[in-house]
Amino acid sequence: MNATLEKIFRLRRDEVTPALVLGGVLFLNAAAMQISSVASISGFLSNIGVPQILLVWIADFAIILLMSAVQSLIVDRVNRVRLIAGVLVAFLAFTLGIRLLFALDAPPALNYSLLYLLTDQQWLFLPAIFWVLAADIFSMSQAKRLFPIITALGLVGKLCGLGLSLIGPSILSDQLHRPLADMLWINVLIYAGAFALITLGLRKYSQTKPLPRSEGVRATFIEGFQFIRTVPMFRYLTISVMLLVLCATIIEFNFLVNADHTWSSGSSFPEFFATYRIIVILISMLMQGLFTSRLIERIQLKNAFLILPIVTLIVSCVALLRADVRTAILAMLTTQIVHDTMNNSASKSLQSLVPEDKRGRVGIFMDSYLTAAGTIFASLVLGALLVISTILSLANAAPLYIGVCLLCAALAIGAILFMRSHYESSMLNWRLTRRKRATNILNQLDL
Repeated sequence: MNATLEKIFRLRRDEVTPALVLGGVLFLNAAAMQISSVASISGFLSNIGVPQILLVWIADFAIILLMSAVQSLIVDRVNRVRLIAGVLVAFLAFTLGIRLLFALDAPPALNYSLLYLLTDQQWLFLPAIFWVLAADIFSMSQAKRLFPIITALGLVGKLCGLGLSLIGPSILSDQLHRPLADMLWINVLIYAGAFALITLGLRKYSQTKPLPRSEGVRATFIEGFQFIRTVPMFRYLTISVMLLVLCATIIEFNFLVNADHTWSSGSSFPEFFATYRIIVILISMLMQGLFTSRLIERIQLKNAFLILPIVTLIVSCVALLRADVRTAILAMLTTQIVHDTMNNSASKSLQSLVPEDKRGRVGIFMDSYLTAAGTIFASLVLGALLVISTILSLANAAPLYIGVCLLCAALAIGAILFMRSHYESSMLNWRLTRRKRATNILNQLDL
């Protein structure tokens, strides 16, 4: 068994337990996220048009920005295993609360709005802490091998959650004669299982000691920002991340507009959307489990960050030349897959270089603050472009926002090229020295 794991997944005996526990927690959270996501979106978008989703994104990511500030205060000051366990308990409690609102016949707008917000906290809040913990446990050389496998288990969880979302409602309503809100009980069981898994499976791992001083949101934000500003490769990578978040928001909006125009009647849109998500998950799972880590090692980590902006530039050019639903789907499909596999694994591997006492705040700055701020800014830009297109009486605003996406993708490529040119010198930066020494020792042990 160990020989098989070593050959296929390149897992070593001392890595099996932590890798499987972390993968299992990611699997369960992803499954719960898909269940709540399908339920919230299907209930929420039935009363909201595609242009109005921009307001929802602004409000949603403003809350995420606030929660990220709270998260930055505690991520480097408490035991991270206990922190994730506490977050899982909180998700369990909120899910029970929302189920109670359904039972009390609260307004559907309130119920589905709260479920939508909870889903996005699952998507951004827990993974930010999760990957910091994973970087604590594994060295950078281990991360390049194991993070794609752990992420692949998360993709399997998404697939299972999506499958439950497709078959669960019919079983509940047709066979058990129960309300669809009972799907939330599945999430309650999932969170309970994830809590038991991480508390029992990782109890022997001692994490970063709490910081002795008290810090506010401003201090933790500045510390994460100062680290990124003074390490050149992180500075240029941050610029690229911000630009690519703007591109991703525009591509998703274009995807929703075209899909809504094509599948706006009956139940065809949910079927299309479910099929699309299954395709994304299956392709991502295959790439992440078998190809991503090998490709990163072959082309080197610093070059892996070029793939997503280049793909974004190409699909933006295609969408600008041929504006139809097929190119919109192609753009969304390719960029999402590349982001979820190659770019995500490369980013998490690079963050493992950050010293343990700062890694949480740097990770939250890059994964939470930038994503939230970038999405809010992109939504405002999209809204402004829609207003401009109305004032100019344009039949279609797509060329405007796709053109902005094309420009941002080109600028992101430039930022990554600057990052590559500063990669080796950044490795000598004093802020990375401690982590670099520890990583070098572990690399020697791996040999």
